[in-house]
Amino acid sequence: MNIYQSITSAMADIEPIAKGRVNKEQRFNFRGIDEIMNELQPVLKKHGLFVVPKVKEVIRQEKQTKSGGTALYSIVTMEYTMYAADGTNITGSTVGEGMDSGDKASNKAMAVAMKYFLLQTFCIPTEDAKDPDEETHYVAPAKKADSPEIVALKQALIDYLNAGIFEHPENVEAVIAKNNIAGMKKALQVAKSREAGK
Repeated sequence: MNIYQSITSAMADIEPIAKGRVNKEQRFNFRGIDEIMNELQPVLKKHGLFVVPKVKEVIRQEKQTKSGGTALYSIVTMEYTMYAADGTNITGSTVGEGMDSGDKASNKAMAVAMKYFLLQTFCIPTEDAKDPDEETHYVAPAKKADSPEIVALKQALIDYLNAGIFEHPENVEAVIAKNNIAGMKKALQVAKSREAGK
């Protein structure tokens, strides 16, 4: 079979993969690369398919964390060529992003890129897929743009947050999120007094 026939045959054998993992910090469910590999490896083997990865571009940056540390941030553009047993192939590319305080930012980015290449190539559904007509969503009216005063207050507080000046940064983040001008001014005074006392 050629690559197109092999992929469509493989799709018939792929079961839905549920979003069984939870990102506790940002509170969303996701499918990990391990779940994708565990489901696909025997299917690819059965249909004589394999994938060859190629790094096209890597962008690396240093980012400051909320606690004042440093993390490496990688954006990796990957190109994948999928081959069938007869040598025919298709090529696709995806972008992955990863962040790590050690040496694994690019590894994470490549894993994400691979995951989405496979998910999109084989159109793998989740077990909890719902019909869009089951839900109704109401969109809130557009928010007014922040005034220059609020923008300046937020930026100053973010700078202090990045510098680790606050004992309880989560309280400051909550004040910023609520656009609480009085709270932001108070937090700014606390930050300035702490800075002066250093």
